[in-house]
Amino acid sequence: MKRFAIFVILIQLCFASTVWSRDQDDKTNWDLFSKNLVKAIQNKNLGLKISALQHVIHHKDNINVDRAVIDIVRLYRSHKDDRVRQLALVTLHAMENDWAIGIIKRDFRFEKSPQIKRIMLAILYDKTKKLNAREEGDKIVASIQESPDLLFNQDHQ
Repeated sequence: MKRFAIFVILIQLCFASTVWSRDQDDKTNWDLFSKNLVKAIQNKNLGLKISALQHVIHHKDNINVDRAVIDIVRLYRSHKDDRVRQLALVTLHAMENDWAIGIIKRDFRFEKSPQIKRIMLAILYDKTKKLNAREEGDKIVASIQESPDLLFNQDHQ
């Protein structure tokens, strides 16, 4: 019986923390958070930069850190540690910045590290896949606009 009571209390705490975190997300000032992330990325402290890059990846849908894209590209291009370079590449991919993707595309053939090259290839593949899907969607919309009767099934007339 004691175990069941503890289990019930743990379940209630989980639900309460989920509701509390959802309330916190609604109250978050994403503009201020973005500005602070930009400052952290531009800071000289490597630990702070790494933490900020991880936050950019985690909160990519809610923030805008395009002002730090040059600093992230610089980190990807010139850092000695491949793990930091990998994190910077993944951050650039999460930001979906077209300028940064162009840099990655140009740098691909000159990259010497096989791990970095694999990540670059995955980023370029994903970007190409998204562009092709968008183009296919545009073609479908154009064909519908040319002949709107395709939207209606002829059997129901």
